[in-house]
Amino acid sequence: MMHSQAEMSVPITALPVARIERLEKIPSDDCDELSASDHRSHASGIHNGVLRSRTGKRVLSLVVPLILTGIAMMVYMPEVRKGVVLSMLRDTDNISRHPHQASIESHTAEPNFSQQVNLQGIYPLLAPSVERPFIFFHQRKCGGTTLRTQLYAAAKNISAESFIPCFSAHGRETLDCETYYTPQISNPALLPNGKVPIVYGGHFYYPSFQRTIYLFHNDPHNVALVQPPPTADFTCLTIFREPTARIQSCWNFRMVEHNNLREENNVTEFASIPAIHMRQNLTTAMSSYGEGCLNEPMRIFSDYGNDEFIVNHLHEPNLANVANHATEQTLSRIAEHCVVGIFERCADTRAAIAKYIPFLEPYMNECSGGGEHLNGGNVSKGILDEEQLGVIRKLSWYEDQIYQAANRLLDVQIQ
Repeated sequence: MMHSQAEMSVPITALPVARIERLEKIPSDDCDELSASDHRSHASGIHNGVLRSRTGKRVLSLVVPLILTGIAMMVYMPEVRKGVVLSMLRDTDNISRHPHQASIESHTAEPNFSQQVNLQGIYPLLAPSVERPFIFFHQRKCGGTTLRTQLYAAAKNISAESFIPCFSAHGRETLDCETYYTPQISNPALLPNGKVPIVYGGHFYYPSFQRTIYLFHNDPHNVALVQPPPTADFTCLTIFREPTARIQSCWNFRMVEHNNLREENNVTEFASIPAIHMRQNLTTAMSSYGEGCLNEPMRIFSDYGNDEFIVNHLHEPNLANVANHATEQTLSRIAEHCVVGIFERCADTRAAIAKYIPFLEPYMNECSGGGEHLNGGNVSKGILDEEQLGVIRKLSWYEDQIYQAANRLLDVQIQ
């Protein structure tokens, strides 16, 4: 049974940037709203995004304290934070509901994916090493619990030090199931067993592994650099599932069966929720481990993953810029290093694993006509009607685009 818990924090540097750029680059159409004096001040004060005049300096001296105050409010006052996040991105009159659809299509076209795979050099990993570790990014309710058991067995078979919550040794204990960050300390002697892991697997945030790569899997190790470190060389695996089925499974297992909401709040299976209440429920409900059920790929792979408010509201027009960034990050990071599996395509997933991760393939179970899922749960699945499905499709639009892209990437990888 996999547990989950996200630490609530706001990636404060990512959100104001888009808004500030918008202020500095005022389109000509907007200038009609400015007075003549405003035009003169704007022309003398801003040139190529840089404040130049005394007026600009005075503006900067006033704006900086306000920005710092806003950041402090977001960090220390969570309720205020939500309002600030939305208000910073309020100007959405000219933004469509899904403004980056063209961008997604440019990523997911098969020739582009094929080129990315070839350029990034996803090639067979015969055995993981310190120089080239392996990590399984476990997306919740995608059959990953089964795969973790298989990965742990494969790591033991090749005597590889592993970092797999619920399975790997941590001194005399087992690594806590509620572990969501790969090791973040710089001294290898302080690691669980005093050794650098080379096989990782869990509900890990991608940004945490970026730090782990820098600390333990770069050469030279533990040396301060005045330039970016070399491109990390690692192989990852992640499994996707059709979003509606994954969301329904997540709700039934985490919110009903595992969270005991059935008794406490009279909540039954997902299919029993009226369509009119689904949006509210899916954007606000949290499991006992602090997570919702929407946008799991962005929760794992984007820089916004540990902010549940943002992850569960990416469908909101006011967060269009953030949704665009989160989706771009997720797609590019998957294409750069990851072997992709699809829950509904067991045979193809096994073929990709056999091709690129041969040390793991012998431990995979035989396909049985569908995805493998150890934590299937005991809550009745139920049948969703068209109105319910329509609500879910709107809320999971971004995740569905990534799911389609992942299918195309799997097609390329098994060629």
